[in-house]
Amino acid sequence: MDQERYNESIANADLAYENDNYVLAKDWYDKALEEDPDDIYALSRAGAASAAAEKTEESFKYFQRALELDPENGDNHFNMGNAYFFAGDIPKALESYSNAEIKGCSDDVKARLYYQLALICTLRNDVKSALANYKKLEEFDKTGESSLSPDVLSEKVKLYMMIQDIDNAEKVALQWLNIAPSDIRCYMVYFNILMSKGEYDKAEKTLEDAEKFANDNEENALPIESSRVMLYITVADVAEGEMSDDYNNKAYGLLTAIISSGMAGDEQANELKLTLAELCMKMGRTDEAIEVAESLTDPNKAAAKSEEAAVTPAVDGEPSAEELDEMLSDAMEKLDEKIANDEVQIELDDEGNPIADVDLIGDGTSEVAKLIEEEAAQAEAEYGTDFGDRLEFILLSCYALKENYKKVIEISRELKNSDNEYYSYFSHYSEAFSVKQLADRNDGFTKEEADRIYEEKIAYFRSKMINKEGSAFAVIFRARMYAETGKFAKAQEMASLMSEEDKASVDQYIEMCKEELSAK
Repeated sequence: MDQERYNESIANADLAYENDNYVLAKDWYDKALEEDPDDIYALSRAGAASAAAEKTEESFKYFQRALELDPENGDNHFNMGNAYFFAGDIPKALESYSNAEIKGCSDDVKARLYYQLALICTLRNDVKSALANYKKLEEFDKTGESSLSPDVLSEKVKLYMMIQDIDNAEKVALQWLNIAPSDIRCYMVYFNILMSKGEYDKAEKTLEDAEKFANDNEENALPIESSRVMLYITVADVAEGEMSDDYNNKAYGLLTAIISSGMAGDEQANELKLTLAELCMKMGRTDEAIEVAESLTDPNKAAAKSEEAAVTPAVDGEPSAEELDEMLSDAMEKLDEKIANDEVQIELDDEGNPIADVDLIGDGTSEVAKLIEEEAAQAEAEYGTDFGDRLEFILLSCYALKENYKKVIEISRELKNSDNEYYSYFSHYSEAFSVKQLADRNDGFTKEEADRIYEEKIAYFRSKMINKEGSAFAVIFRARMYAETGKFAKAQEMASLMSEEDKASVDQYIEMCKEELSAK
C-alpha cells in the first residue's frame, strides 16, 4: 500500500465531503480504497457520500462490505440502517438500527441513531415515542452538536404542537431562537406559538426582534410583514369598538402595501389577496371584497360555471324524505330514549311546544347575514380548506350580504362539493334560503318550489345527522330551516341536542323567526 497516496486521498475526500461535494468525495475515497480495499473508514465514508449524492444502490455496496469485515461494530449496522432508511425500507432500517444498539455504537453515532429512530417514530405518527428518542439523543449528545441543531429543535417544536403541549413547544422554540438568532424560521415559529397563547405583546416584540436580527434580505421581510398583518387581524377580533376598527385599518393598510410592493411571488400574492378579500368582508367593504376575490378567479372556469348554472333548485341525488323515514324513525326512537332517561330535557309550554331557554331579541339583520357573522370565522378556524373553496366561500358570503340570491345559488352549487364540512353544509343551506327569498319576491321561483327544496335540504341534513352520528353543523342548519318554515317545535327539538353555546344561538334565531312571522 502506498501510505502517502492513501493519506492524501483520505484528506482530499474528507475536505470534499465537508464542503458538500459528495460525488468528488466518493471518488477520492475510492482512490483510498484502491490502496486499502478493507479500510472500514474509507468504506463507511464512501457509502455516506454515495447516500448523500442520492446514489443509494452504491451506498449499499460500501456499507455491506464494511459490515462483512466487522459485523460486531454497531456503527456499521447503523450505516446499513441509514442506507435502508434513505431507500425507503423502514422495517429493514429499524432492524439495522436495533442491531446497532445491541452491538454498541460510538457516542457520536449513538446520538445520530436516536435521531433516526425519532424520525421513524414521527413517520409512524407516534409522537410520544419520537419525543422519547429525542430525549435519548440529548443524553448521549453532550456537546449539543446534534440535539441543538435547528433541524432537531424544529422537529421537536412540531411534535409538541401536535400533542398540544404548548409550554414545551415554547421552551424548545426559545432554545432554537437563542442558538440561531439569525434564522428567520425560529422567529416565525415562536411568533405563532405566542399567538396561540394570546400573548400578543410578546408576539409583536418577536416580530421586532426578527426585523433587527434576521431581516437580512427581502425574502425575510415578507414573512415578518405578513405575520404582522395576522397579528393586527387577530387583535382586532378580540378588541372592542374603535380599537378593533383601528387594528383592522392597520391590517388593511399594511396588507395593501405588501401586495402593491411586489415582494411576494405569484402564489404568495394570491394568498395575500385572498386574506385582503376576507378582511374587506369583515370590515363591511363588501364590494371591494367581491372585486378582490373575483380578480383571483379563473376566467375560463368562471365562464363555464356561468353557462352550466341555471338558477333552479337542484336535488343533486340527495335522499328524499321518504327514503329516510326508516332511518329517521330509528333516530327519533333514540331521542325519545334520551328524553326518558333525562339525558335531554325539553321544557314545554301550556300548548305542548318547547320553550326556549334564552330569550334574546334579534337586531333586524337578515337571517343569512346573521349566519355569516356568527359562524363563518369559527368554521374557518376549525376546518382548514383549500384556496379555491375559501375564495368561493368569500364570494358566496358577500353576495348573500348584498342579497344577490341568484349569485348565491350559482356559487353554492359549486361550493357544496367542498371537502370542508362547514362550507358544504353552508352552501346547501344558502341555496335553499336564496330560493325561498326569491320565491317571496316572485322572482323566478314559486312557493311550491321553495317548499320542495327546503324539504330536500332538511332531508339531506337529517341524513348527515344520522350517518355522522350527530354532526353539529347538520343539526344547526336543520334547526334553522325548521325555524324559517315556521316549524318551531321541531327547531327547538333540534336545539335541545346542541351544546349550550350553539343552543343559545339557535334559540335566538328561533325567536327572531317567530317575530318575523308574526309581523307578516
